[in-house]
Amino acid sequence: LCRYMFGGSLEELFFVRLMILQIPFTFLYMNYCYLIIFKENTKVYNQMTIIKALVGSLGALFLIFIFDLQLEGIVYASVLSVFLSFLFGYFRSDIAKEKGLSLLNFAMIRDFRSFSMKMYLAGIVGNFNVYIIRTMLIAYLAPAKMAFFSIAQDRASFLNKIPDSMNIMLFS
Repeated sequence: LCRYMFGGSLEELFFVRLMILQIPFTFLYMNYCYLIIFKENTKVYNQMTIIKALVGSLGALFLIFIFDLQLEGIVYASVLSVFLSFLFGYFRSDIAKEKGLSLLNFAMIRDFRSFSMKMYLAGIVGNFNVYIIRTMLIAYLAPAKMAFFSIAQDRASFLNKIPDSMNIMLFS
């Protein structure tokens, strides 16, 4: 797959593996977020979200400008932000203290999967909706118009954060 996609470079293969490593961390992060929301511990949930955003953004800037890592800095910051946010949520919430739960409780992970499958499907459908429209518009719009559309779409998705947060607070 790497040879087909990247021309066989071992450096890109390392980054592909590193980004694949982010998948289980994101799975754990999202499930702990869902569980923390279910337990109505919004303080820890908000702190996890802030840590993820700050470590991802500031970490990428730090690694890019201080260590001149370019794309590598973004990859490292992305993986590290999800992992540190998950660890923070795990140790700051009461979940770890309840019933002697360990860090990787497979029964709990199985329950997470059944609990959050509908949320995953909704997220996948939402991402397909956003990115399929962008992909189709690339064929019809000039680059400047496409850039303007992408910026506007990103700003509009940011505006959805407020109602999404209110939904979580009101209906959880």
